[in-house]
Amino acid sequence: MGIDQIHMDNPIYHTLDSMFPNGLNYDDAIQLCLSIYCTSGILPEVPGEDCTKEAISKAFSQLSTDGVIIHYKSDIAVLYGANFHDFESSGHWVEIIGSIFKQGMAPNIKRVQELLLADGAAGNLEEVGSS
Repeated sequence: MGIDQIHMDNPIYHTLDSMFPNGLNYDDAIQLCLSIYCTSGILPEVPGEDCTKEAISKAFSQLSTDGVIIHYKSDIAVLYGANFHDFESSGHWVEIIGSIFKQGMAPNIKRVQELLLADGAAGNLEEVGSS
């Protein structure tokens, strides 16, 4: 599957690529990745059934490859057990998601609210942040 096909088939990629034209810091990308996996409806443009671990990891992999995710920090990757894969690979982002189960990591909903509210794409974060 070519890059153009990945872009067309992955609404997560398309949504985030358009939301962050100036890039997204690696730390924030991790929080967004975890939040998309843990929170139904966080991206109103993306149906919940499209937010699978595979789709999320492929989207973040492609965003990394395309230079949208910037300022990679290996010391942060280690905290999430994601230092075994290059951050441009989907395996890296699968490990990020896996940290929820392996290490009890949880998304920083407050930070994700700030990111998405700044863009005007808050989704259901108001409900999540208050629970």
